[in-house]
Amino acid sequence: MSGVVTMQEGLFRLCREQIKGEPQFREQFKLSPDGAITPAVFEAFRLYKLKKTLHYVYHKSKFYRQLFDRHRVLPEAVQSLADLRKLPFTSPQDLAGRGYDFLCLSQGAVEKAVTFTSSGTVGPQKRIFFSETDLELMTDFMAVGMNTVTGPEGVVQILLPSGPVMGQADLLARGVSKMGARAVYTGMFIPSEEQIEAIIEHGSTVLFGETRLIYRISKETEHLYELDKLGVKVLFVTTS
Repeated sequence: MSGVVTMQEGLFRLCREQIKGEPQFREQFKLSPDGAITPAVFEAFRLYKLKKTLHYVYHKSKFYRQLFDRHRVLPEAVQSLADLRKLPFTSPQDLAGRGYDFLCLSQGAVEKAVTFTSSGTVGPQKRIFFSETDLELMTDFMAVGMNTVTGPEGVVQILLPSGPVMGQADLLARGVSKMGARAVYTGMFIPSEEQIEAIIEHGSTVLFGETRLIYRISKETEHLYELDKLGVKVLFVTTS
């Protein structure tokens, strides 16, 4: 499939775009804004961003400052990726009991908040907050992931639950658009025949959805359509 990249190629390209906004790092490694990304530069940039993030959360987040101080670990203690082992872990109880203390910005700057439980429906609720920048980074990575299975000529049919703006399906569609392909949303709850008709109408080349759903669609329609001749090239499956 034309335009498809490896995960490494996609991540290196994303890294190059990020480095354009980091003049201090470019100066340190004598890189031009469009300079080639080598494995050594990639690893160095990972460490640079990790150190920058640690300093940011230490000075902006009440939770992380108290956590690091309690464990006598300062951001400066991390000088290599191997030093990650020095960092204290957070726990589900931390998220459930002190969710707002994780924030590094004002509540007004939160673009999306996700509430979930990790023990069915009886565990304590936890909230994760995302800024606009966080969501942009998520769609950047989704674009890289989708570009490993399809090129800009692809049509990705999204068979995920409907949700709000910046929900899972919406973020995926934005990522697909970023890498130049076209996203078609059909959801999970229309009849199997309608899913197949959507494939035919839009020329879908990738189906993105839950394993059981895609299997059910194929079994319910295999006697009605020549499924291997629909033009679908990739099944990108998820699990609930």
